[in-house]
Amino acid sequence: MNHLHLLSTDFDGTLVGFSSDGACGGAFAEVLTEFRRHGGLWAVNTGRSLEHAMDGIARFGAPSSPDFLLTNEREVFRRCRDGHWEAYGDWNARCTEMHDELFKKSQDLLAR
Repeated sequence: MNHLHLLSTDFDGTLVGFSSDGACGGAFAEVLTEFRRHGGLWAVNTGRSLEHAMDGIARFGAPSSPDFLLTNEREVFRRCRDGHWEAYGDWNARCTEMHDELFKKSQDLLAR
């Protein structure tokens, strides 16, 4: 039986050191290339927005793009064949609804 594997990495402070130039290191590039060659999927987790994450990934210059971006600490996007990113299922919309409901219920407390 063939199993898919997922490599899920943080971005800022992990893949990209705070004092680095933001470029992908050679050792990571080699490991990622081998992992991907065997069918592994790669996800990047970040507190950045989708646009800011895309900019960071482009600057990082890994030998391949991630399959998934988890942005704003909660939203999930997958890379389409044409290179664009799309929301993965209805998760992002549900998160937005739940956050809106939470802030509405907490409005008085937050105001204080």
